[in-house]
Amino acid sequence: MATTTPLDLIAHSLAPGIALTSVIFFNTSLLNRFAYVTGRVRELTREARELRRTTRDSPDPVRLRSIRAQVDALIVRARMIRRTIMLVYVSLLSFIAASCCCCRSRCSGSRQPPTSPSSRSRRA
Repeated sequence: MATTTPLDLIAHSLAPGIALTSVIFFNTSLLNRFAYVTGRVRELTREARELRRTTRDSPDPVRLRSIRAQVDALIVRARMIRRTIMLVYVSLLSFIAASCCCCRSRCSGSRQPPTSPSSRSRRA
């Protein structure tokens, strides 16, 4: 059996906290990006509505096409960011589930209940 040094114990106890903290910071940055992109889409659509309303007779078609192209690109980007956020949540839940399973197997691995001869014969 390998000996565990105090440094190993510290590393094993800090690693999950550091991993969770980094995932949370990454998720926060993704949420900020998503908020910026959706806010920009709202601004551009508001500008397009104002442009159509104020120049009802002849709205600027070049500007409207430009706004439409920007909105389309931003919507694609927002969908990608949203998928990434969902994958971060799935990975976070997977990490927590794996950590719980590892802890249970470590804790219960050394204390296996003794098997009786009659239960061994039933398995065979």
